[in-house]
Amino acid sequence: MSWFDWLLVVFPIAGVVYLAFYSRKYVRSAVDFLAAGRVAGRYVISVGDLASGLSVITLVALAEQYYQTGFGVAFWNNILFPVYVVMALTGFCTYRWRQTRCLSKGQFIEMRYGSKTFRIVTAAISNLSEMIANAIGPAIATKFFIYYLGIPHRIMIGGISLPCYGIIVVLCLCLAMLLIWPGGRVSLLVTDSVQALMTYPIFVIFTGYILLKFGWNVDIMPILADRVPEQSFLDPYDIAQLRDFNLFAIIVTLMTSILNRASWIGNDTCAAGRTPHEQKMAGVLGTWRSGFSMVFMILLGVVVYAFMNSGNFANHDLRNHFSVTNNEIRQELSKRVLDEIVPDTGRVNALVSAVERIPPVEHVTGRDEPLSQQKNLDTRYFDVVRTHLGDSPEGRKEFQQYRSIYRQMMMPLFMQKFLPVGLAGLFCLLMVMLLVSTDDSRIFNATSGIVQDMILPFMKKRVSPEQHLRLLRWTAVGVCLIFFIISCFFSQMDYIVMFTTIVCALWLGGAGPVMVFGLYSRFGNLTGAWCSIILGSGTSLLGLRIYP
Repeated sequence: MSWFDWLLVVFPIAGVVYLAFYSRKYVRSAVDFLAAGRVAGRYVISVGDLASGLSVITLVALAEQYYQTGFGVAFWNNILFPVYVVMALTGFCTYRWRQTRCLSKGQFIEMRYGSKTFRIVTAAISNLSEMIANAIGPAIATKFFIYYLGIPHRIMIGGISLPCYGIIVVLCLCLAMLLIWPGGRVSLLVTDSVQALMTYPIFVIFTGYILLKFGWNVDIMPILADRVPEQSFLDPYDIAQLRDFNLFAIIVTLMTSILNRASWIGNDTCAAGRTPHEQKMAGVLGTWRSGFSMVFMILLGVVVYAFMNSGNFANHDLRNHFSVTNNEIRQELSKRVLDEIVPDTGRVNALVSAVERIPPVEHVTGRDEPLSQQKNLDTRYFDVVRTHLGDSPEGRKEFQQYRSIYRQMMMPLFMQKFLPVGLAGLFCLLMVMLLVSTDDSRIFNATSGIVQDMILPFMKKRVSPEQHLRLLRWTAVGVCLIFFIISCFFSQMDYIVMFTTIVCALWLGGAGPVMVFGLYSRFGNLTGAWCSIILGSGTSLLGLRIYP
């Protein structure tokens, strides 16, 4: 990026950090630190939740998903929107929760079921599941910036070779802590709102630029239509053979969105509303405001697919108005991924030589065989790398890593080649804001859950407000350290969405009945709650054990 691009990144982020420290003067008690004093209005909550709900990992995961499914499966996602609107309009779970005035899930569970042991056990399961699922956020974001900014995988400092990956993870977590430390939820709510106000115009700019540079009838439509039967990227009724992301996954998402509506409630802004009605209206506004961001993410995944597979971008000719071809991006992407995952330099050189010998291909719609999930333009690279890595356990593991990182990092490398000066800086700013607004919220959510439900119940004496705030701040530092450790040892073997779904199921498998019926039913008791957690979470734990 140019110096102008870096200015576009540095100054807005510096302003956000300043706002976080400025908001510190409004924190006088633990309620202020945990729930913004319960004085937030509907607009601040809805805008802030928009920023905290989006993230780099969400953008990468959805780009990866829609690269595999196109508009065919995306059409069925619209089924979810009316359900979300109805739940928002009725204030399902959020209204009742705000009426309880609880500051954590565990506090509500102990009040409702009358058991401190059950509170601690559910808090432990919830926090463990949440931290493992969210800790990959800095890991994926770090990989994104390494590939988007062209940062080498290792750097020499004082004659010592250090991994850039670990350094950038530390920087990401330190930036998140800068926003958490001063004011907790007050800082997060203010900074998330400001970042969301900057994010939406950037979405509009990039959507317009993509539509300007790619012609629907020339560049996008022909390659999306060139699919084998039952794997359509356009016809939502012709997707029976699409695997991984399909109609069954959407039906499961629809059911769990209702049953687990209250499962993650308690540690976010759901307790910050001035009144229960303000909390409900924040959900209504947030449901409508989030629509355009999803349009941008779907469009981005589809455009990456169109560029990487259309014959219009296979060569340097009049049809390709960019300075790079899709064959060149595949070559560079494969080399960078292999350099990351294969430790032996000799093997890396041999693999890179094999990849370089793969001839460029121009896929012509109507002449060549239609594309499918089993046979497409990426398959040649996968076959060559799989052959050279071998069929040993180590080789299979390295190939799985190669394939996963290849799919995830295709979008950032494409954007690096696609965007001109100015827009490259704006996109980097967007990613930094999505990173910060999400990581700080997730770290703070885990912090509040640990302190409120796993530390304070063991305290013999009531802690003072100063001790409570100090405990929250230093626990946040500890959570950051846990995130760093998980990120360093994290090995991506599958789609991001699948990984987070499997890990979150450890809590969501049994949490739905406990939380939803705890809010809306008088008949649920402690025995039923224990059965729900043991059977639901136990089944999910068994699934985690047998999944690999």
